[in-house]
Amino acid sequence: MKLNSTEKIVFKGNNGEVSVETNCSEKNNVDRTSIDYSIASKIGAGPVISTKKIRSTNERRPVVKCRVCINRFEKSIGVNLADRSDKKYKALLGDDILQYFAVGDKTEEEVAVPVLKCDRVHCVYTPTRDEAHTKYKEGDMCPRCESGWLEYHGMDYRDRYIERR
Repeated sequence: MKLNSTEKIVFKGNNGEVSVETNCSEKNNVDRTSIDYSIASKIGAGPVISTKKIRSTNERRPVVKCRVCINRFEKSIGVNLADRSDKKYKALLGDDILQYFAVGDKTEEEVAVPVLKCDRVHCVYTPTRDEAHTKYKEGDMCPRCESGWLEYHGMDYRDRYIERR
């Protein structure tokens, strides 16, 4: 799925949900998604599961669990809490979410990888990006167990094979 430069993101917690517009640039160069304290309090995000040391300021920020929804994609992740009241965007998407999307000059084909499963031994085989587009397809013998046939089970949007920086 391709993201625009700005997107409406829905954050869900224990007490509700909040929709905010945020910058979806891979140039954010942050590992973890960050939200403003006001968003966390409105949705009832929590409890605090850990703290994260911020490289640029050497401060420690609380990390809470919440669900992030973009279009039909939904994922439960740990997000940093920060004072973003003076910022244009109340949320900042990190690589923990952006890795699932085509951002910048990447295309959906570069991000999406077919998931192939063996029909006999139920092993999951996920090919590399090159293999997914050229080497294996549905109906081929499973290269892992060599006893079953590969069946197509949708697309995997985890961006494992593309360097992000």
